[in-house]
Amino acid sequence: MATLDLDWEEVREQLRAWREDNTRHSEEVVDMWEYCLRHYKHKLGDERWMVEEQVVIAGLDCNRLDAAEPCLMSLNEQFAGSLRVRKLKAMRLEAMEKFEEAMDVYDSIIRQDETNSTARKRKVAC
Repeated sequence: MATLDLDWEEVREQLRAWREDNTRHSEEVVDMWEYCLRHYKHKLGDERWMVEEQVVIAGLDCNRLDAAEPCLMSLNEQFAGSLRVRKLKAMRLEAMEKFEEAMDVYDSIIRQDETNSTARKRKVAC
C-alpha cells in the first residue's frame, strides 16, 4: 500500500479496522502515522487517543522510539497517571531493555489494580 497516496480519512479507517480486528501491522501503522495522519491528528476528535496508543505500541514493536515517544508524551499529558499510560511507559522501558524498571512499573500497576491482567501478562513477557 502506498501510504503517500492515501488521504488522512482512509488512513484513519485502516487503523480503525486493524484495531477492531485486533491486529498490529506495526510497520504500516508507524509509516501511516509519520507520512500522513500525524499532520491531521487534530481532526480525529477523541479517536486521536486510540490512534496515538496504537502508534506507541507499533513504534515499540518496530524499535521506533522516535515515533512512539511523541505519542506517549501526548497521552501522558492527556491522561497523566492512568494505568494504561503507565503500562505504555513500562513497555517503553522494556524496549529500552530496562527490564527491572519495567517490572517495578508493572508491580505498581498490579498493586493498584490486582485484576489488571495486561500488566501481569507483560510481567511474564518481561
